[in-house]
Amino acid sequence: MLDTLFPPIAAQHLYELAATDERDRLDRYKRAWEAYRGELPDTLRVKRGQPNDNVQASKCRIIVDTAVSFLFGQNIEFEISDQEDTPAEQWLDACWDANRKMTLLNKMGVNGAVCGHAFIKIVPNHPATAPYPRLIVLDPANVSCTWDDDDIETVTEYRIQWNAIDPQTRKAIVRRQIITRQANGYWQIRDFMSMPSSYSNRWLLTGEQLWAYTWPPILDCQNIAVPNEFWGEADIPTDIINLTQSRNFALSNWARIIKYQAHQRLWGKGFRDDQVKLGVDDIFIIESDAGQLASIEPTSNMAGLSDLDRRLDEAIHEGSRTPAIATGKVEGVGQLSGVALQILYGPLVQKVEAKRQTYGDMLKELCRHLLELGGFGADNPVEIVWPEILPQDMQAERAALQVDMGLGVVSKSTVAQKLGYDWETEQARMQAEVSSADGQGDIPTEDEGRRLQAAFAAMKDAVDAGIPIETFLSKYLAWSTAELGAITQAQEDQQASELEAQQRQIDMLQMQGGMNGEPGQQQPGQTQAPRPVGGTTNGGATSAAGGNG
Repeated sequence: MLDTLFPPIAAQHLYELAATDERDRLDRYKRAWEAYRGELPDTLRVKRGQPNDNVQASKCRIIVDTAVSFLFGQNIEFEISDQEDTPAEQWLDACWDANRKMTLLNKMGVNGAVCGHAFIKIVPNHPATAPYPRLIVLDPANVSCTWDDDDIETVTEYRIQWNAIDPQTRKAIVRRQIITRQANGYWQIRDFMSMPSSYSNRWLLTGEQLWAYTWPPILDCQNIAVPNEFWGEADIPTDIINLTQSRNFALSNWARIIKYQAHQRLWGKGFRDDQVKLGVDDIFIIESDAGQLASIEPTSNMAGLSDLDRRLDEAIHEGSRTPAIATGKVEGVGQLSGVALQILYGPLVQKVEAKRQTYGDMLKELCRHLLELGGFGADNPVEIVWPEILPQDMQAERAALQVDMGLGVVSKSTVAQKLGYDWETEQARMQAEVSSADGQGDIPTEDEGRRLQAAFAAMKDAVDAGIPIETFLSKYLAWSTAELGAITQAQEDQQASELEAQQRQIDMLQMQGGMNGEPGQQQPGQTQAPRPVGGTTNGGATSAAGGNG
């Protein structure tokens, strides 16, 4: 098509520019992974046979890992309905569990933070996750895309290419999968294979199928949104890597200076070598009267080198929007308030919020596609429940939530979710605890109930026949003497308590009579003082009506 719109030379130039851009992108990925792994090229030349004084102090790994930890470090939830746990939501949770959700998201986050773009491929009917679809995190360096000329966000073709080993011949091969959108909106998947060792080096078609949906089996997103570009921005772009190499160079020079000037170097004049003793445990003795001995003072500015390293370190943290405190550096930091934390973590919070938008849009679309594959339809609104970004003061957070509950502006379910609890699970556990406390967990079985009824009926018949209840309990129910004594003591304590209460009531009425009239004389409207029931105790004997039934 380019030949019909442009002269052949112009078309060839456009093809060369596209190939150059693709090579530059892969070079950026390679350099970013070297920076992440601390494998950047040495900044000082090393002579043969000499030790290597180069220092690798790359902070790219901690920048990437910190951003990924704040993005996917805690569990995220996918909700279809905030009212109930629907079958579609249960299936979606099981699908993510089968694909090890948080591990997969962390890998995808690292790819995006290093390369600037993230890809996930959906593979239905995969044996590793059956009966759920398989989710595969793709290496961005293995994927190239073609997009619509009028809409850069509309991809028309994905090409995945990777090196492999032929399982039969054990020779190196190159595999390629091209996923192309057709005119009817569906996608065609074609698999190719090439053998670099062969003379022809041709691509052989090994498989072809038509994807049964109008959306592709690959989803992608920018790590950090970049306008007017298809590829996103990494957490460690070129300027951060250049600053890292500059810091490595400064630290390497500093290490070499210390290597040569850390120990004391002496010089002297007016004497021969054999006229001075310089042993470690010896006294410096110069036999010549005109002799002089001194040390060479280091000419380098160590304080200046330290200040340069500090400034480069600050520039790396500021450029990557990763505060030093977020990486665990708390020197000179005391107790911080919530406002102070928001200010210190402000750049990182802004970056994580921006990444939540790009990754969140892709994950919502991915969940909708998974639900469609699971037979739940294509129109399922999925929402993502993100955890809090900043570290929280648990006591202050609970106090604020308690105030919100008192005002009636938040539900217990929302409070439990904010505190990291599953509301439905906790409700079931609390109900089980209440049931156990009320004795509902010790309800007798049907057979035990029949035996208890028979025992109570036999006890009633024995008491009616004049048999003492102690005899029945010891002879027919095999109660021990200690158990009978405990029952008798409980009865005596109960009777004593009743008598004490009656005596206190009599004393109160007598005191009122003494204050209002003659002692013992009943005043108008005053009730007769109750008399003790039974008059005396039962002497510890257990009667037939003693309440032991």
